[in-house]
Amino acid sequence: MREWTELKTSRRSRQGSGEKEDKIMPVLSKFYGIVIRMVGTSALNARFHAFYGDYELVIEIAPLRIIDGEAPERVRGLVMEWARAHQRELLEAWNHCRRAERPAPIEPLA
Repeated sequence: MREWTELKTSRRSRQGSGEKEDKIMPVLSKFYGIVIRMVGTSALNARFHAFYGDYELVIEIAPLRIIDGEAPERVRGLVMEWARAHQRELLEAWNHCRRAERPAPIEPLA
């Protein structure tokens, strides 16, 4: 868990849309009040973060599973449905982030 706590910043700054926050943890998608962000680091497995209000989930991309955080069941279901539909794009985004490149936006859940 140490690696997770080292990455934590305030929820407000991670959810914000400021330029600095977008460079550190760019927004990949937004849907139904859920904000999907990603930070790439070689120290961690491919993952992304889903924010909903004060809730946060951390989702590993391969295999696709929630590895940390809490959110209402409906939010967890929506995030996992979206992630299954965009798993390949999420892996591409992860590779871009690891190279300090801005990932392409990913279509929201329709």
